[in-house]
Amino acid sequence: MKETTQQGMRVKGTRVAIDEKAVQSFFARRHEKKLPHRWNYATFQDANPDLALVRDVAEKEKILPLLDIHPGMRVLDIGCGVGRWSGDILAAGADYVGVDYTQSFLDIAAEAQPPTSHCTWVCSDFQHVGMALKEREIPVPFDRILINAVFMYINDEDIPKCLSETDRLLARGGRLYLRESVSHTDRLTLDGIYSEELTSNYSAIYRSIREYADYWKRYLPGYRVLKEDERAKELVIRKETTSYAWLLQK
Repeated sequence: MKETTQQGMRVKGTRVAIDEKAVQSFFARRHEKKLPHRWNYATFQDANPDLALVRDVAEKEKILPLLDIHPGMRVLDIGCGVGRWSGDILAAGADYVGVDYTQSFLDIAAEAQPPTSHCTWVCSDFQHVGMALKEREIPVPFDRILINAVFMYINDEDIPKCLSETDRLLARGGRLYLRESVSHTDRLTLDGIYSEELTSNYSAIYRSIREYADYWKRYLPGYRVLKEDERAKELVIRKETTSYAWLLQK
């Protein structure tokens, strides 16, 4: 079902592409807003900013023990935003590389966590992350990779390349943590829909949990699912979408 208005296009069930340049432009302008918490720039909740802090605590309490990060490990955070995971990973004694395609987010991240020999910030999109790491002479593979709410902004045609590259960058025995906003039923695509909460046009693809499970099976063969679950319902305020996470081991 497709609904087109002057404020954009909303499509239920059918596979359509979003304008990725418009998505990148949306994020590039986020730093212009006056938001109360650093996390809000990348995790939104503009109308309920404290929710981002509650979600952050709840997610890390559940996921950090499962990531099982030890001193000397190397962690790659794809779509790191303003560096929400950097402090926890560095505190565990691991080296951290945060990658995002929004330079203003990386500037905010670097202000809070200046780059060191153990912390590196890299500006790149997901599709070219391997090339960006090579240009910076950052060694691979990594022991852990985090991908948080990135695939929802990537069209179907690019997902095989992104997952193949992820597989190349993860060491054997390494763990891959993925969290995405998903549709409760069939996929929902927003392409340039105006959001009153974000006061901007917004685009995203909310795929089903089943679709993502099929992607992992097809492009990450042999990976074992260690954990998967939905975010606690009291932390989700959307009617048609929810947040779902997977922890895979190579």
